[in-house]
Amino acid sequence: MAPMRSNALNGLIRAAAKIVLLTVTISVGVAAPSESGDENARIADWRAKRLASLTSETGWLTPIALYWLKEGENSFGRAPDRAFSLDDAALGADTGAFILTGGHVRYVAHASKAMTYLGKPVTSLDLVSDSDEKPTEMIAGSLHFMLIERAGHLGIRVRDSVSPNRLQFKGLKYFPVRRTGISRRTSSPTCPSTISRSSTFSA
Repeated sequence: MAPMRSNALNGLIRAAAKIVLLTVTISVGVAAPSESGDENARIADWRAKRLASLTSETGWLTPIALYWLKEGENSFGRAPDRAFSLDDAALGADTGAFILTGGHVRYVAHASKAMTYLGKPVTSLDLVSDSDEKPTEMIAGSLHFMLIERAGHLGIRVRDSVSPNRLQFKGLKYFPVRRTGISRRTSSPTCPSTISRSSTFSA
């Protein structure tokens, strides 16, 4: 009697395994089109946000200069003898100075009133770095000035909103999205815990 009971039990286990595998296959097949559509929408949204960030006035197509500040006064202007020299029509020969003292930076204007903050000319202003949620951003013409902090060093990053890199940007190209390498795994509580791996795939 024991061999007959064993054969009957194995038969029931195989049948249960086949039903579970068939259920999983059907459920994956039904869900695939919906999941594919959701994934395409997520990819399209990510690409749109990336493009908007890249092409914004302060995106990564606009940086034109970076000057690491030295302790003390760092002269700034269009003249080539300035410590930080930047040739742009919006700036004066001696625009001002960035003064670094004990980890704090203050901008002081000289003869030029080119630099503005919140739409008003700057004569003197303490700068907040990009380590803060709301860093200070000064503007002169199409130039944007921001204090950045990296590994304890402070510098002035300059972006140009009309940079040729931004104005002549032709967009991004991507490889087609392929899902052939995706492996889906679905577990079911109805699968008998006594079914072994060899039993599941046996004929």
